[in-house]
Amino acid sequence: MNRSNDMENIRAELEQEKKYRDTMVNSNKELEASILKMEKELQRLRKEDPTEGKAISSFTQTSCDGYKQLQAQLAMNAKLEKDIALERERLRILTDSETDITELNLDGLTQAELIRVVKQLERMRTDLQSTLRDTEHNLDSQAKDFFRLNETRRLYQAELDLRERNKAKKLERMHRGSEDIVSPT
Repeated sequence: MNRSNDMENIRAELEQEKKYRDTMVNSNKELEASILKMEKELQRLRKEDPTEGKAISSFTQTSCDGYKQLQAQLAMNAKLEKDIALERERLRILTDSETDITELNLDGLTQAELIRVVKQLERMRTDLQSTLRDTEHNLDSQAKDFFRLNETRRLYQAELDLRERNKAKKLERMHRGSEDIVSPT
């Protein structure tokens, strides 16, 4: 019973994946057609001399904007595909390791298992080094921001202090001037 449910679930997932694939293929064909259209429009625009005063129609401008958006989306898709591949590799590593590597008894392992452990340790080291570099970079950039903002704060504080001194001097002069007017002796 449980096995038949698993088979049904797998079949349902397979059908869903096929639908996704078909949708992506159709979407890809539409995008390719749109790209070809935009490339032709771009070639036509490059042939035109902008100094002749030919106005670009709003359709052409919209096409160029659409082309830029398409390029940005394609770049984003490529980045996401790389991220997905990295995450799949991490998931594979996690599922391959049945136990915590640091708690293994290395004396009882075969040579193949030791090689696998060494590779996992190397991956962990690489990940930790990457995390350390990212953290160092973040700390450096935060320190630079702090010092820059602190210097700006000092400049503003100095300016405020100078204004307060000038204001106090003006008030003192005004106060002395009013005393001279009120009591001439």
